[in-house]
Amino acid sequence: MFSEKLRETFEGRGFKVDSRRNLTRDDMKTFIEETARADHTHYDCFVCCILTHGNDNIFAGVDYYVDKQTKQLQGTIDIKELTALFKAETCPSLKCKPKLFFLQACQGGKSMGFYEGSEEHDDVNNTISLNDVEKQVNYLLFR
Repeated sequence: MFSEKLRETFEGRGFKVDSRRNLTRDDMKTFIEETARADHTHYDCFVCCILTHGNDNIFAGVDYYVDKQTKQLQGTIDIKELTALFKAETCPSLKCKPKLFFLQACQGGKSMGFYEGSEEHDDVNNTISLNDVEKQVNYLLFR
């Protein structure tokens, strides 16, 4: 199973791995929020891998469904909502530390790519000034 290979890969490189399987949207959100509130002082970086379904910058819990009236996917979390939890203001123990997010989820037929983001600039082609690095989220998101 791919999730076990990920565990072996990261544990083999000295990472502490905490994994969950088959979570609802609310359970995923709670787990992610608790992780963001944790003390990461003694760690050099943060890696988050999410293997699920998704669409157009969202990922889904096991309870996802399409609302028949609005035709919108429900039971999902926005990628920006996820990464916002790890900003320096909300997760100070990861300030100026690399944060890597790997999402294996459909993205509405879009091709694979990467997204560099910061607190101040959430577009694909942004640049991060070294003078502002302490204010930045410093994340690289692969999807």
